[in-house]
Amino acid sequence: MEKKSKKNFTLIEIAVAMSIFAILMLLLMNIFSATQNVWRSSSAKASSAESARIALDIIARTLESAVYLPEDSFHYSNSANPRIEYSSTQTYAKNTNIVQARYAFRLYSPDSNDIYNLEFSRTVDNASSANFSNKLLLENIVNLEITPNFSGTELPKSVIVKLGILDDDENVKQKFLSATTEETKKALTRYYTRDILIKQYVGGAL
Repeated sequence: MEKKSKKNFTLIEIAVAMSIFAILMLLLMNIFSATQNVWRSSSAKASSAESARIALDIIARTLESAVYLPEDSFHYSNSANPRIEYSSTQTYAKNTNIVQARYAFRLYSPDSNDIYNLEFSRTVDNASSANFSNKLLLENIVNLEITPNFSGTELPKSVIVKLGILDDDENVKQKFLSATTEETKKALTRYYTRDILIKQYVGGAL
């Protein structure tokens, strides 16, 4: 009775199988990398949007109740050091009394480049425990634009606040810093705008 001979894989067959396996692994790695990049980009975009919303909410909440005071009037600047300053009537957190506070929001660059932080200060009269200064509100800012709508009053009727923010991604930041054209920088920037109506309080009176 003849024994059936076992067929062994040849060296060529093994090489072909390993090549196919390597190609499949490479494709899977590319798919995984692409998925990871999409997730990272989406996460950074969502984070930027949420951070911008919080910052604009804080500005809006205080700016809506801005008051005109001759000694502390409304100031803003869109020049080299963008900023907005105003007095506002707010309910102090520790009680229900309405108190007057001075708010200032400004950009500063911690690394002396074109990427800024947004900081704010608050000074509350007769409530020293509530005084704040130089508190970081938002990072990765590349643009702060203030557009007030004056209509014959000391305070504007409304203020449009526009924030330009980079995603919290080192690759995006490096591309922005190395960009040679404004078009490239704008393409990397996400813009968020809020039109804030002011209730036109005068002299701190409600």
